[in-house]
Amino acid sequence: PASHARGHVRVMRPAMVAALVCAAALAGCASGPQPTAATPVLELTLARPDGTPVELARLRQKPMLLFLFATYDTSSQFALAPLSRFLEQESGVQVIGIALQPDAKSFLKLYQHSLDPPFELFYDPGNTLLQGQTALGRVRAVPSFVAVDQEGHIRRQHTGAATADELQALAESALD
Repeated sequence: PASHARGHVRVMRPAMVAALVCAAALAGCASGPQPTAATPVLELTLARPDGTPVELARLRQKPMLLFLFATYDTSSQFALAPLSRFLEQESGVQVIGIALQPDAKSFLKLYQHSLDPPFELFYDPGNTLLQGQTALGRVRAVPSFVAVDQEGHIRRQHTGAATADELQALAESALD
């Protein structure tokens, strides 16, 4: 009967509203959780331009700003100017450049010689960043910047071009 159906709707309406409120609250949590001490540590084996392997953890003398780039990418090359301005300010973080591309080793020495970036360069010999096999997940675009605190926890990420002020804000998140 229609009256029975209407009564069913009245009972269901409060339950539906409650379910929607809970879903909205959970969606807000999933949209960007703030990093905590429980955030996974970024474990990564890199290589210097000469091929010498090095663990990212060994480079962590202070918080880091990782600059993920491709040597052939013009946006990555343009990112060097704001990175240089950022490094002129004493920020308390070290910048590490990581080339993400096939056969990065072949191009990294030339890139270093031609552009002389003001930070140390590495590449990801196993392509673990491109394949999403780290706590960072899959890197989908370059340039990208990742703020990592001294313990190795990822604090914040930025994809695309960044100003020196945006880089400073990223760095500050690694210092918190």
